Amino acid sequence: MINNVRPLRSDARQMGWVDFLPATTTTVDRGSGMMRQLTRALTLLAKNDLVHLRGRAGVAGRFEKFQLLDESGIAHGWSFNRYEIPASDGVMGQDFRPPASKAGVAETLQVPASFFLQGWVHVLSAAEIATYLMLREMETRYPERSKSGVFVNEPTRKAWYSLNRDVYESHQQLAQYGVIERLETANRGLDGKIRRQPTGTTFLEALRFRTLQGGFDRPALKTVTAALS
Repeated sequence: MINNVRPLRSDARQMGWVDFLPATTTTVDRGSGMMRQLTRALTLLAKNDLVHLRGRAGVAGRFEKFQLLDESGIAHGWSFNRYEIPASDGVMGQDFRPPASKAGVAETLQVPASFFLQGWVHVLSAAEIATYLMLREMETRYPERSKSGVFVNEPTRKAWYSLNRDVYESHQQLAQYGVIERLETANRGLDGKIRRQPTGTTFLEALRFRTLQGGFDRPALKTVTAALS
């Protein structure tokens, strides 16, 4: 069970929640502007039963020591399900592996902590994040393809993930950032072009990808800026 003991503003002992905000503000008093962004975000999360605040609107200190709630967003009357770190073999937060559903497909998806800690969640576009999560889900679904790479044909991409071609094309940026690797196959080069066979025929083959371990370990803004410059 997680108890929030971090203050909203930093004190002599530790950084405050406002210090973790990546956003900027144009207000003269930057600290006040960032605090307004934080309290607005917490208010929205509270409306969706994702955090529990102390007291009603207007009560002094209601945002201090806010309580994280279960990510399902389900509250039972005045009772709230507090957030808990996912467990494996009864040990909280250690050696966590996604639980498998009855069909054998993981019900949760593991994302490296560095995705958040290194700022990638704030730097990648929505299309790039959606494409990355699609590839991670395919790797979780088909672990035996970890070496040869996973692929997603157009019918599967649309039916399972509702991603159009424009969103899917963001795999090019992800590969450029070093987050994923696009693999060469017998019928496709690393540039994605289909190779013509000596007989003059061509064979359609989906692109294959592999997410890179440690791909998010570098600072996101510096990495993306360098790749695009």
